[in-house]
Amino acid sequence: MAEPVIVVLGDSISASYGMPMEQGWVSLLQEKLLNDHSRYTVYIASISGETSAGGLARIDDILNT
Repeated sequence: MAEPVIVVLGDSISASYGMPMEQGWVSLLQEKLLNDHSRYTVYIASISGETSAGGLARIDDILNT
């Protein structure tokens, strides 16, 4: 069975625009999960400036990766 994955699909906030990636909330979530010995992995699929239509157009490819 595959390990569980949390996919974060979002815009500049979840892409950590204007700041180091390791300081963004998605990286902090991954760090928290690792520290808690969680089996979850976080996959960041965020793009700064993303729209709902853009996310919808990419979602199938993201989920099939």
